[in-house]
Amino acid sequence: RFALLKVDTEGFDLKVLRGYFTETSELPLPEFLMSEIHTSSVGEAQAQESVRLLSAQGFDRFRLFVRHGSRVLADSPWLTEQQLLNFQLTSLNAELFGCGRGVRHGNLFATTSLNLAEALNRKYASADLAVPHFATGAC
Repeated sequence: RFALLKVDTEGFDLKVLRGYFTETSELPLPEFLMSEIHTSSVGEAQAQESVRLLSAQGFDRFRLFVRHGSRVLADSPWLTEQQLLNFQLTSLNAELFGCGRGVRHGNLFATTSLNLAEALNRKYASADLAVPHFATGAC
C-alpha cells in the first residue's frame, strides 16, 4: 500500500486508470489518487467515467481543483460520487473572474472516507484549524 498515485498523461489518464484497475491487476490501491481533468465536454465525460471507475474500486470521496493558468478558479470540498457527477465541469468554461472563456485544466483527487478521516485527524490533531471549505479565487 502506498500514499499517492499521480496520473498526468496529457489526456490519457482514463486509459491509464483502466489499465491500473483491471480485474487481473495485483497492484496495490493507493490511499489517495490524483489525475488531470479538462473542462471540455469530452474531458467532462472522461472525468465522470473516471469517477465511476474509481468508485467501483472503493474510492468514495472526490475533490476538484480547477485553475486558469496559475490562478485557482475552484477548490471544492470532498464530495461523494453523486455530488461530483452532478457538478457540470463545462460550466467553468464561461467568463469567470475576468479570466475570459475557455477550457480549464485541473485535478481530480480521490480517496476513501476512512483514508480521508485518518489524514484529517493527523493534520488537525495538533492544530486548532478549521477544515478547508469551498473557495473560489479571483482571476
